[in-house]
Amino acid sequence: MIDNPVSRWALEGFFDKETVAVVIKNNNKIFGVLESYLGAVDLTTAEIATGARSAIVQELRGVVSKGLAEGVGQVVEWLIYYGSKLIL
Repeated sequence: MIDNPVSRWALEGFFDKETVAVVIKNNNKIFGVLESYLGAVDLTTAEIATGARSAIVQELRGVVSKGLAEGVGQVVEWLIYYGSKLIL
């Protein structure tokens, strides 16, 4: 993942060469841990997005049709879930 010269150069701009060498040598272990934590963030984000969708549908109940409220809820869910992926 990060074992190319450009990645090494970029990392060495922020960290010392010894630390970068250890990261590159152990990148499979490091990114395995990182992936598990990002998976937890993904799950949490999915839960938040689903909750927001439900709350929007509840909030719009009686204001607009059920189908329209669900459509708006889907948009909110999508924005939260996929928007967070862009940020992360």
